[in-house]
Amino acid sequence: MSRMLFIKTLMQRHIVWATLFFVYTTISLVILHRGSISSPDTGAWISRAKILIGHDFNLFTFYSDINFIVPMFFYTIPIVIFAILISIFNDQWIVVYQFLNLITLFFGLFLYVKIALHLEVRKWLIALSLLVFLISVDYLLWPSYILTDTLFATLVMLAIYAVITGANNNFRYYIVTFLSSLLLLFSRPSSPPYIVVLLFFAFFPSLSQKLLIKKNLLFRLALISLIAAVFFSIIIIASASGLIENKQLDFYRQFIEQGIVIHDRPETAINYDSTH
Repeated sequence: MSRMLFIKTLMQRHIVWATLFFVYTTISLVILHRGSISSPDTGAWISRAKILIGHDFNLFTFYSDINFIVPMFFYTIPIVIFAILISIFNDQWIVVYQFLNLITLFFGLFLYVKIALHLEVRKWLIALSLLVFLISVDYLLWPSYILTDTLFATLVMLAIYAVITGANNNFRYYIVTFLSSLLLLFSRPSSPPYIVVLLFFAFFPSLSQKLLIKKNLLFRLALISLIAAVFFSIIIIASASGLIENKQLDFYRQFIEQGIVIHDRPETAINYDSTH
């Protein structure tokens, strides 16, 4: 009886970490079995990394040398990582990058667990939620790609962890939040909305806590989502009609016109011919 109680207590204490190990190992084996996958964007990353190498890692010269619809500084961190790996490992750099993707995947899952534990979510519920990652198409797909999606997702989790676990009105806390925001800013052009939300929660803790009160939370989230969707639709329609001229909007609008919802996920695409 005492032995069974000991085993039960041990499982309750370590169920989260055991489940994390199981989920991560399973996903990693699937990814390693599939092997690395390249896409047109992979070629773009490689060419930009080689340009940076050609400029002896001088970022300012690199920024001014590339003419793209989005400022190149948004891609600084991933391009620097690609350039360093290509410089050190030559033709084997893709293998190293795939293992780097697996490392960032682990830290993303680890940070998810740490955030849930900090929020005092029940351990059995955390363990159960981890199993959902095993049927997540994105977690089973994107780490195989020689792209930056896994890295960015982990940086987002790191920023969330920094904000949630920090001590308000603590100078070190604000520094960590600021540095986390910088990491996001120099990782992807889609980072500004994340940064705005993170800084809002960091510098206006009282107001942000009021917004997260459970009462009517779903209604507030639905209302915010609706307002954002309407605002985005108005901007896109204005761009399509020529009222707004912007290269970034033109770039995103082409995906909308093609019915692409999630790139490389054709099952999410919208067939306009069949819906009108």
